[in-house]
Amino acid sequence: MDYSSYIVLPKKGELYSILDTVASKAKIVCFAGLPGVGKSLYVQQFAYMALQKNRKISILQWDDARQGFETEEVLKIYPEINGVTHAGIRKSCGLWSRKAVYDWYQLHKNDNEILILEAPLVGNRLIELGKKIEDELEPILSSDNTQFILPVPSDELRKLIISKRVKTTENPNHEMEKADAQPHVLMALYREICEVGKKLGMKKQLNEDLEYDKSFYESLYRRVLQARHVKTLFVDEAFEVNSVYDVRQKFSKLAPSIAEVSYFTSQVQEKYPTDKQLEVEVNSWYVAR
Repeated sequence: MDYSSYIVLPKKGELYSILDTVASKAKIVCFAGLPGVGKSLYVQQFAYMALQKNRKISILQWDDARQGFETEEVLKIYPEINGVTHAGIRKSCGLWSRKAVYDWYQLHKNDNEILILEAPLVGNRLIELGKKIEDELEPILSSDNTQFILPVPSDELRKLIISKRVKTTENPNHEMEKADAQPHVLMALYREICEVGKKLGMKKQLNEDLEYDKSFYESLYRRVLQARHVKTLFVDEAFEVNSVYDVRQKFSKLAPSIAEVSYFTSQVQEKYPTDKQLEVEVNSWYVAR
């Protein structure tokens, strides 16, 4: 099948060039960054480019993965509060993600399949994939075969993305849009990275009103991802598609099994027996260890 008509990025533009090259060479590609910066659009466009090169696709996405942990039993221990996923689920899901990626790589390291990751990182949302951790997966994530992509919208484009999120929250165009972070969560997460910036000595890069600033945003995420190969996508143009999720039925999704959910939540409960201990761990998500 010819997917070229679904690619809305200008073929002579820098965005297309970067993504097309990565689609040819990388084995694992992680689109990292806050919700509301355009990650899902670039996952979609990147996927079409990979499919155009006859590459099969697997995906591990934060929203799908954490839903696997939101069982009735787990939610009794780690309930969602005001639309925010509990720290216990965030930590459990992150620990599982390293095992999932390693298992996938062992199965597909010699074939043409590509793994797409989508990781917000902020607040311990799959940050384990961005941190240097001494295990069997680390040489794979730190190699040239793994590429992190950081979409960074202009200040004006970020405002446009937020306004569109308000509309899709009220009238979703796709079933998966119902799981998108709501506008008030997007703003709270940006304020969270502003607080992280202050702790990391980046206060001078912040606006007085703590509004989105592309330079600060990129600097902070690159600092968090210092152990990874990172390419920045500077974006100042909006691209129209019906839904950024339209292509995902063609992906093989990585999701936790019931046994894995039980195992990793038990690990978190054992290591962090109190909510306070868990919050301390999760709130230091940006600290390199």
